[in-house]
Amino acid sequence: ARFDVRNAVPAFFNYFANSHAYWQWLKSIFIQTTIKNVCAEKYANLIVPIPPFQEQRAIAAFLDQETAEIDALIAKKRRLIELLEERRGALISHAVTRGLNPDVPLQDSGWRYVGHVPEHWRVPRLSRCCALLTDGTHAPPPWASGTHRLLSARNIVGGRFVCRDDDRTMSDEDHALMASSCFVRKGDVVLTIVGATTGKSA
Repeated sequence: ARFDVRNAVPAFFNYFANSHAYWQWLKSIFIQTTIKNVCAEKYANLIVPIPPFQEQRAIAAFLDQETAEIDALIAKKRRLIELLEERRGALISHAVTRGLNPDVPLQDSGWRYVGHVPEHWRVPRLSRCCALLTDGTHAPPPWASGTHRLLSARNIVGGRFVCRDDDRTMSDEDHALMASSCFVRKGDVVLTIVGATTGKSA
């Protein structure tokens, strides 16, 4: 939209386009059509509150200052979250490769990604630690109304399984077929093995 700058402050409308009122209007438009787009004709009919020119400038200037401060706080919080995630990862890595006793003698694990471990620890392959090591379905069954959920990588959040309201469900027959080859039980550790989420676990 190109504004008549003699009567309208573009920055004021830009802030309006970030308001709840604007997004409520967009949602009402999306409900009316199956395609989420808004043509120029619909924008032409958008009702916009327009204060006097000087008041528009004052509001835009006020929001420039206030939102800049909020954005700076958000950036600090994001950096803090990054540092906490790094600390969390370092804490986990140290505990699972060195243990809790800082004075215990160490041995070379023989694996570069593991490094040194306490000398009284064993370092076997994963298969030696598991009663069962298998992968799940590579061809998910079709959606069907039922009580059996088909869990996937999207259900892994923060190292735990989280059931979602929109989880896919399957028929009793498909569930029985899948369970005959791979059935998750309490105490199992599930790892994702394909796509961008490879390595996530719960």
